[in-house]
Amino acid sequence: MKNKVKYVLGFMFSEDKNCVALIKKTKPVWQAGCLNGIGGKVEKDEYGFDAMVREFREETGCQTQEHEWKHFATMTNSQFVVWCYVAYGDLSFLKTTTEEEIKIVSLSILNQQYILSNLSWLIPMALDSDNFRPIEIEYKEAEKYIEDGNR
Repeated sequence: MKNKVKYVLGFMFSEDKNCVALIKKTKPVWQAGCLNGIGGKVEKDEYGFDAMVREFREETGCQTQEHEWKHFATMTNSQFVVWCYVAYGDLSFLKTTTEEEIKIVSLSILNQQYILSNLSWLIPMALDSDNFRPIEIEYKEAEKYIEDGNR
């Protein structure tokens, strides 16, 4: 994993599993205007769970604890690794704290055209994650974004 850029991506669902907190991206360019999970880059000497807690707090104003997050998947390719996490909580406490707006979205009306394409399978996978150990996904499609310098 050396030399790979490391990221975290988190999905916090309401306790009843009917809604999910997402973020409306403004950057990088290829994500602008789309909804994505909440997360970001892992800092030097930081562990994935620590980064997830920090990123979630920075982007939502909500303090969580490491034990609240469950690692359910790792997306990887030759240039990056993304650790994916799931948690459940009271979404009413979340607020927008950066230029990227936090959205609480009902899963029943989650519109495929406004989310990043991988969320169409990552969200159901996160919801079902109690039924399997964390899985590793080799995600080749994203390599074009790294090569284009858009990340």
